[in-house]
Amino acid sequence: YLAEMATPGRKGFYTSWQSGSQQVAIVVAAALGYALNQWMAPAAVADWGWRIPFAIGCLIIPFIFLLRRSLQETEEFATRSHRPSMR
Repeated sequence: YLAEMATPGRKGFYTSWQSGSQQVAIVVAAALGYALNQWMAPAAVADWGWRIPFAIGCLIIPFIFLLRRSLQETEEFATRSHRPSMR
C-alpha cells in the first residue's frame, strides 16, 4: 500500500516508514518490559504482570481497525484489470 500510494520518486521514503515503525515498536516493547521488571517483583510479573503488555496491545486494536477502514484503495490497485475467476 505504501509503495502504491507514494508520489513519483518517493517510494523509498514512503516504504521506509514500515521498517522504521517496526523498529520503534521493538524499542517501545523492550522499554515496557524493562519498566515492568523494575516496577514489579519477579513473582508478580510471573503471576499476572506479563498480561499488561498484551492488554496494552489490545487497546490499540480499535484504532488500527478504524485506520484501516478509512484508507482508500490506491488508484493503481483500482485500475488493475486482472480479475481472477473460477473458469
